[in-house]
Amino acid sequence: MAFQFPLKRKQIEDLETEVRELKHKHTYTYVYTYIHIHTYIHMHTYILVTIRIHIYIHVHVRLIHIIFCFIL
Repeated sequence: MAFQFPLKRKQIEDLETEVRELKHKHTYTYVYTYIHIHTYIHMHTYILVTIRIHIYIHVHVRLIHIIFCFIL
């Protein structure tokens, strides 16, 4: 299955359902898949948040710089 990030809530629910079904077959596979999926989701969220923070800081630094130029 190929996923496009960010994952939609429905996709996450489908994945979790799939993981629950796997659990009945192989506990090891279940644990591995569960960790894998959640790592993916967390990593992606982390990257998005980081990018947002960088943009936010960048924009504000520019604004402060412009304001200082006007004052001086």
